[in-house]
Amino acid sequence: MFLQNSHHDLMHGSKDKEQGPKYIIIARMHFNQTQKLKYDDLVEEHRRGSRELHEESKALHDELFVLLKEREIDVAKKKTLIAQIAENQAKMERLNFDHFHDIKSLCKGVQLKYYDELVDDLGRLFSPKHPPK
Repeated sequence: MFLQNSHHDLMHGSKDKEQGPKYIIIARMHFNQTQKLKYDDLVEEHRRGSRELHEESKALHDELFVLLKEREIDVAKKKTLIAQIAENQAKMERLNFDHFHDIKSLCKGVQLKYYDELVDDLGRLFSPKHPPK
């Protein structure tokens, strides 16, 4: 029932929209049409929240890195910015956790088994693909 490369694509990402994480999760959960529509709403909400947090993170990092140009670094400002970056990251983790918990609420019967299998893969699914250059 799975797309031939679904597991590989979900594990490593895919450039093909029809095999991206959204579609692979639908396939792995065997969502019906009603569940697909609800899942679409969850995905859009998650994307919106992720985009906002990513933009906030970028702005905070930019502000932090500007401090490197200063002759004397404002230590209090540096600590504040680092704390704000950490809180932003915590918000992202909560957003992701809540998103997957919301996906679980869509599942019924045997889909809960499929969901548990998905959860077992989450650590690998969202780990960095390559070390930073």
